[in-house]
Amino acid sequence: MQSLYYELRIIIFKYVDTPISLILTDRKWYAITQDPYARAEWLIYKYGKTHAIFHAVRLGSDFITVGLVRNLLVRNAIISRYFIQRLLMSIGSEVCTFSTRPKFIYEDTIEYHIQLIQDRSQDDYPPKDGYENSRQLNVIARAILIYPDLVYMWKEIGYYEICSDVNDLVMQGAFLTLFPPTPPTNWIIPDIDFVVTRLRQLLAVGFQLTRVVMEETFHLFKLRLNEIGDLLISSFQVIRNESKFAIVRSCLIKTLKPERDHENFNLLEFLINEIDQPAETALKYVLNHYNVAFKYDANSIKLSKMRSLSVNSSFYDWVLKEYGPNSRITQQCFDDILESRIWIDLKLQENPERDIPEHLTLQAFNSICSIYQKYCNDKVPFKANYFPYLKLVKNEEIIGRFSKILSGLELNIKLPYDINYEYNRSEVNNNQIMTN
Repeated sequence: MQSLYYELRIIIFKYVDTPISLILTDRKWYAITQDPYARAEWLIYKYGKTHAIFHAVRLGSDFITVGLVRNLLVRNAIISRYFIQRLLMSIGSEVCTFSTRPKFIYEDTIEYHIQLIQDRSQDDYPPKDGYENSRQLNVIARAILIYPDLVYMWKEIGYYEICSDVNDLVMQGAFLTLFPPTPPTNWIIPDIDFVVTRLRQLLAVGFQLTRVVMEETFHLFKLRLNEIGDLLISSFQVIRNESKFAIVRSCLIKTLKPERDHENFNLLEFLINEIDQPAETALKYVLNHYNVAFKYDANSIKLSKMRSLSVNSSFYDWVLKEYGPNSRITQQCFDDILESRIWIDLKLQENPERDIPEHLTLQAFNSICSIYQKYCNDKVPFKANYFPYLKLVKNEEIIGRFSKILSGLELNIKLPYDINYEYNRSEVNNNQIMTN
């Protein structure tokens, strides 16, 4: 029984993201964290067999032991060529350091993502962190597209994660070969049978047509949706054996991801027109997914460290122009905008020496303030549940349009507001949506 108890602890340990939390619990958990077998299980689960040894070394001499390496090798962990390259690069150095590849940088990452900026640093080769850089991954993906059986060769040497590592690149590359950005003069749009056959060749060796791949493919061809949009949807239906409604709705959600540039809404408009329900019903589903609403009450908002827009303000601008100030969708968006704007005022009341609340970027600040003014200028209706929030604020810009409703406040604010916050939004083409 005691042995079973110990094995259960090892299984639990394997799934813990940061083991330090267990180390501090009691001596039994500390003993688990020192067990070479438990450490090997944790590394393989977290990083895969391809990178387990790499990260064992990266974690330093306090972590790696002979017993740990032995357990990793017994579990068929791979000594990758990138690991060897990194070791060779460190010869003569006092310390061999391994850093993970930089992740995406968000303007606002504490609670809600305002906008994503990709790292533009130049890729080095061999990679300093032991991982493939984007250039090399693209080369691998192209090679697989030419000769898919290469996947079997990698799996034979223990690289079982090859499909998951390059899945999105390979699948998107397949669509780019099917629908080239600059088609040759003799190019003919393939039919659905040809597209499905090509995709099934890749699925046969282990790749997957995930929801992410579908949405990324739509985004990739957002300027050609009138030409190939219906063909893409039909192909997705056959491969995934799902209804058109299920596919379109899942992709509709992902079109508002923070990392999207939101320069135009061609894809959003296409998907809304394809879904078999009223446009506002479809959008409400998306807004609820991103929790576009009041998130706090009049007391808890004072304690919030961050309150920013749930989705990009360009989308809110698009909604206002498409559906007008009186639609339920517009009013739901305004709830999110108003609460974010009130939060800014509360934080500036706490720190009057600041121009922008701590943790909020200038672009996020301008985005919130300018979209608030736009909604005010278009006279989005006042709702009774705004009253407790508005009693908290002091900024005349916020309460100006409600001055007649809030008793005792006499302000010299006239609408429309002059929008002085610098924030660029894409122009919206009206009358593009079929409202059913």
